[in-house]
Amino acid sequence: MKKIISVLLIAVMLTASVLAAGDVNSDGELNNKDVVALFRYVSGNKTAVTNADECDINGDGSIDNKDVVALFRDVSGTPAPVFEEPFYYPNNDIVNDFNFEGDKAEGFTGIYFVINRNTAHISPGERFQVRFAVYHWRDIRVSVKDVDLEITKGKEHATIDGKGVFTAKSVGEVEITATLKADPTKTAKRTINITEPKEKNTMWQGSGTFRDPYLVSTAQDFLNIQKISKYVDGLSEMDTCWFKQTNDIDFTGVDFEPGFFTHNYDGNGYKLKNITVDETVDRCASVFGYAYYCVIKNVTVENFRYERHDTISAWEAAVFFGNTRGITAYNCHAVNAYIDITGNTGNTGCAGGFLAHEVFAGSYVNCSTDAVVKGDYDVGDFYGTTEAYEGIFVNCKATGTAEAVLYTDRCGGFTAQQGRMTAIQFYNCTSAQYDQALEENNVITE
Repeated sequence: MKKIISVLLIAVMLTASVLAAGDVNSDGELNNKDVVALFRYVSGNKTAVTNADECDINGDGSIDNKDVVALFRDVSGTPAPVFEEPFYYPNNDIVNDFNFEGDKAEGFTGIYFVINRNTAHISPGERFQVRFAVYHWRDIRVSVKDVDLEITKGKEHATIDGKGVFTAKSVGEVEITATLKADPTKTAKRTINITEPKEKNTMWQGSGTFRDPYLVSTAQDFLNIQKISKYVDGLSEMDTCWFKQTNDIDFTGVDFEPGFFTHNYDGNGYKLKNITVDETVDRCASVFGYAYYCVIKNVTVENFRYERHDTISAWEAAVFFGNTRGITAYNCHAVNAYIDITGNTGNTGCAGGFLAHEVFAGSYVNCSTDAVVKGDYDVGDFYGTTEAYEGIFVNCKATGTAEAVLYTDRCGGFTAQQGRMTAIQFYNCTSAQYDQALEENNVITE
């Protein structure tokens, strides 16, 4: 008992600003006052906390000393939270191209959620921000201020605030309802399952949860992630885990063949270095391959190389992602990269210094690339092409070069083409090479 008390006294000297499950004294802050209050509560003083709903820190259905330890780790930063704060998208505060007032809301067939996460497997403690759009003859973005948000099922398991930030508190099923203020008949529902991984995988240290991610320290640790990544129709059966890199990883001499990537990865500020994708790979040649409904953050890829000059075409080549659906890439950087897929009989295209093909609702925030990218067509120094609904690029920059040798007009310093321009947003993005898309569509904010 003395040892526990002494640890708690030391913990009182530490503070944290991350608001997650654990604000047991309801003061709007998460710090060691909450740790002390929770310790007193589990020791028998039932008046020590004012918000019992916040006490089940690990989400196991009971309140005990395991929760005290988990809260102490959260507060002290050991381990550091995986996703400290959600990024506040610019269009969640403003609407650029439509006014949802009066009869202007007529003609909409409905409203839908845009979430960059596989909501079938959210861990306790995770936080993310939802966005919205309406079904119309063209995609129209909807500000959070134009929507009434409510948790209609499972309020004990999660919260959602006025900016659309969802915070998972404990294991359970949560239903969110969104209603368009201008037309209350237009509503949407989204079910979010807050779970823990079903079974710990012994290939890594850790538990694979948000608070206790699997630890990645070697090239084989990283390659093993693909062994448990899978894509299932509808994504409802994907068991998404959390991974965290613990040091720089060198892939010199490693046979690197990308595949599906369906998990959340925190590079923790470290590098993945010296990656050469085998020239026999003819599609999605990139570090994370096909990345679907996941978070990739805080990682730098340094010295990436991929070349393919063959009678069979190559497609979707890039440093980070070949093909994406509904992902969030945050604080990711490509340094000294080289991609050349020119001269193939099949007229190779779709290449980017960061991303090749953005399919649906991706969010790319504070990312950069320094790459030389060459292909026959659809070549961009940041991304090649997109058919995305609700894609968004914020504070992203491309400092390298892009070259299309067959169709020279399908090339750009940031992107080759825009697909459905009403659905793509650029905020504070730059490219060293001229880019018409940025000139016409980039929004500069303060």
